[in-house]
Amino acid sequence: MPTPRGNRFGPLVLASFLLSLAAPPALLCQSPLGQSSLHRSSPTHSTSVRHVHILDSKTAVEIEVEGSDRLLPQTQVLTGPDRLVVDFPNALPGNAVRNQVVNRGEVKSVRVGLFQSSPPVTRVVLDLKTAQSFQVFPYGHTVIIKVTSGIPNSTLSSQLALAASKGIWVNSSADTSSPSGAMFDTSIANPAQLAEWGKMVAAYVVVQSQGKAVVQDFQLTAFPILLDFDTAFVAAVQQWCSTCKVTTNAVPAASLGTSALTSQVTSVVTRNPSTNWLIFDLGDLEIGVDAAVKAAGLSGLKIGGLTADTPNIAGLKAGTENVWTAYSLPIVAYRQVDSMARKFEGMPPLSQNLPTQLITPQNVGSLVTDSAGNYVGVSDYRTEFKKLWLES
Repeated sequence: MPTPRGNRFGPLVLASFLLSLAAPPALLCQSPLGQSSLHRSSPTHSTSVRHVHILDSKTAVEIEVEGSDRLLPQTQVLTGPDRLVVDFPNALPGNAVRNQVVNRGEVKSVRVGLFQSSPPVTRVVLDLKTAQSFQVFPYGHTVIIKVTSGIPNSTLSSQLALAASKGIWVNSSADTSSPSGAMFDTSIANPAQLAEWGKMVAAYVVVQSQGKAVVQDFQLTAFPILLDFDTAFVAAVQQWCSTCKVTTNAVPAASLGTSALTSQVTSVVTRNPSTNWLIFDLGDLEIGVDAAVKAAGLSGLKIGGLTADTPNIAGLKAGTENVWTAYSLPIVAYRQVDSMARKFEGMPPLSQNLPTQLITPQNVGSLVTDSAGNYVGVSDYRTEFKKLWLES
């Protein structure tokens, strides 16, 4: 699967987007049936969830949900105890669905039932031993839910062993794994960095909404490192704003850059008319959304998220977007070169976060960018690295 345009989270040497999703606070309180943060209009007809199958997979626990018509999943992570919740709006549970004991990996069981009757919402709950990463893949009438505790190092063990045997060292950015074998450094744009970005955006949303944020968070789950941003964002909003609401929405990787994504966003907002914030865990996810919601007659929406690309920066300048985190690819590349140099000098890698900032309409005009408008952030970063490397 190709990475998003611009390869904004691709490492210099090897990509290994490994997973390790910490549990956020409950996105929905454990309230009586039907009391959720979702606001839906009445459907003209309902889909039936016909079957829920546990698939045979060696690397993860995979659950297949089959419907009579197109299924549109909405995911939530709950704690106390840890659960992954997948809701299917406008869907009724069929006669053949049942609760199942799984006891595979970190998944204990799968429960299925009618969460809300009017309009109908079928809820699938995965009871977990501990909080886990997940991916959700909608395929029309079928949805695959994939739960892992991280792509294990064994997935790359043969390649990394071969690299080590030949004296080849590997580092990675935007990686949730710990260093192992030839993969000696995964500290650049690591989960702690992503979590910090999540908190930064959450603080802005809470303050700017004056405690009245109703957020739809769109998650590109095919790239698990991004989930660390989502997890921290949701947790911070819930911690700092008891009157704010956040709903998460899984976005299939195949929708990136297509009308399917903008259709998903406008559909979600139409079903949830109190929504006033749209958050995306990758800038490229948002491209085209501001125009689509305007064309759909939807207003009062603020837009932002993780890692501004050049169209997002243009949107901030135009006043159609509101807040993005900044991500400097040139500095990431220099950090990876620095990491390699330290390895061959027998020095430990740096562990500091990348220099960053929130980009808003108020400061977008003063950004340090290159000639193409890409974010750089620090104008003299080359000079600073040369000083660090003791080069004149």
